[in-house]
Amino acid sequence: MDVRVVQKSENFLAWCPYTSKTPYQVVISPIEHQSYFANLSTHSGADRLTEFACLLQDVLKRIKVTLNDPDYNLYIHTAPSNQPEMPHYHWHCQIEPVTTAIMAGFEKGFGVYLNPRSPESAAGDLRAAIIA
Repeated sequence: MDVRVVQKSENFLAWCPYTSKTPYQVVISPIEHQSYFANLSTHSGADRLTEFACLLQDVLKRIKVTLNDPDYNLYIHTAPSNQPEMPHYHWHCQIEPVTTAIMAGFEKGFGVYLNPRSPESAAGDLRAAIIA
């Protein structure tokens, strides 16, 4: 298993990106290429939508246990719906817990984020979380 992988299902992967903006940032993406989140239920069937929802719930529980129930921002990044299939764009869900790491002068001035937690150790912490 890749050291940045938090959890995996048959069709989705939850992982901590190498260039995380914040500690414990997690991305959930389909394993097979898909440009549009909206096509998840229409083209892949309700089972994949349910599978995605279960993996999202699992990851959010792991974040809750590991970080003591933090606030978080959740984004769905998808290709524009009025475009044809985009082979260069892969939709994904991004979860950014609100932690004690703050954006200060360096981050705001240069657009470069300083993350005090490596994605490998964050993923390990989340994998080790005991969830009910």
